[in-house]
Amino acid sequence: MSLLTIVQDVALEVGVTPPSAVVGSPDLQVRQLQRIMQKEAAELAKRSNWTRLILPFEFTTVAGMPQPGALPAEMNRFSPGRAMWRIDMFRPVLGPLTPEEWAAAISRPVSPGLWGYWRVIGEDLNIYPAPAAGQTVRGEVVSANWCIHAGDPVTYGDRWTADDDTARLDEELMTLGGIWRWRQTKGLDYAEDMATYERQVEQAAARNGGMKDINMSASRARFPDFNWSQTITVA
Repeated sequence: MSLLTIVQDVALEVGVTPPSAVVGSPDLQVRQLQRIMQKEAAELAKRSNWTRLILPFEFTTVAGMPQPGALPAEMNRFSPGRAMWRIDMFRPVLGPLTPEEWAAAISRPVSPGLWGYWRVIGEDLNIYPAPAAGQTVRGEVVSANWCIHAGDPVTYGDRWTADDDTARLDEELMTLGGIWRWRQTKGLDYAEDMATYERQVEQAAARNGGMKDINMSASRARFPDFNWSQTITVA
């Protein structure tokens, strides 16, 4: 489905003549439908950490705590499980810390066994202890770019710009969202349509990315069962 087919489906459901084109249409109702689908896509993208929007990223450290330019430009927010990893050292960088936790962390003396911590200050990712230059750090964020622009190469964005744009989100959910939002805009009864939409979004979010097995044992590991290569000396 594309922007055009989504708008056509919504139009059929709400009793509007389906348009043959959307972007650039002089028809006010079609322009309203485009605006509604822009709002729906942006709001749906925020409703869950959709796996289709997960964006792995990697950067090479500079010497010092601030790491300018480390975070992807298309980042919307951090994904769950917010540990990053120093690949060269095979150590986690835990975060984000609260201001109080960060103040406590940077007050600690640096020791060889100290794991890393991170916090965003201003627009920069900060890491403590300050890494040396040239280390590789990997993490994941949620992308703000839910729209796929056709072309060679394909590009991504956060706005509909052409009728053949498609979405990285569930387009049937977007259609349901467009239906209740249209009726709300026109002052019509939309309660049942919205309730149906909400149920479908909740179900999709629950299925998103699968579910982990529940460990019923008394112990719980913070990280998966890795074979650590470092030797840890307990004083």
